[in-house]
Amino acid sequence: MRKFVGIGVGPGDPDLLTVRAVKELEKADVIICPIAREGSESVAYKIAEPHIQGGEILRMVFPMTHDKDVLEKAWDENAKEIKSLLDNGQYVVFMTLGDPAVYSTYMYMVDILQHMDIEVVTIPGIPSFVNIANSINVPLMMGDEALTVVPMMKDGKAVEKALDDFENVVIMKPSHNRDLLVKFIEERKLQDRFVLVTSSGTDKEKTITDIEELRNYTIPYLSTMIVKKGGF
Repeated sequence: MRKFVGIGVGPGDPDLLTVRAVKELEKADVIICPIAREGSESVAYKIAEPHIQGGEILRMVFPMTHDKDVLEKAWDENAKEIKSLLDNGQYVVFMTLGDPAVYSTYMYMVDILQHMDIEVVTIPGIPSFVNIANSINVPLMMGDEALTVVPMMKDGKAVEKALDDFENVVIMKPSHNRDLLVKFIEERKLQDRFVLVTSSGTDKEKTITDIEELRNYTIPYLSTMIVKKGGF
């Protein structure tokens, strides 16, 4: 059976790739880097670049849109291209930010490829929120506390419910609605119970813990927030 390998490259620091991920990159004939549009930069490639010693770099477009038809068309076309590479005997590795199992474009491909009788092997990576918690020496949860991970979408409903129901909340994609996020935090008097980190693990990393700074900050896409009702 043909084998397709997906690896998580972590949040941003090249030193945080696992040993196994590095070994897969060393073996690869083709390394796929997902990009949002033709000509755009691959953040995953930039992170893993110090570990790439050979292999063809293939930048594969996965559109940033909520249009299901556009997305499914791109997934099908990309899966066919991957299958063609595998049929030609290429060892193909797909890189994705953070961990492949956490809001990853890569996972949309897995089911399609498995239905093509392709073996899929997925190597975990460090998610941004795990890196952030460790970098500031704060537990994500302790004792009998619970943790939830939710995306900030335009309506904010998932985040609002999570902030009401859980002691510890990780908010992914906070750039989708900064104003609503600030509103939720203030309504629950959590102004001193959050940390927002942008570009975790890179030389562009920025940390915000002040609600006034957050109110006027244009949050980049690669950002994560952690809220702890019990405080930091």
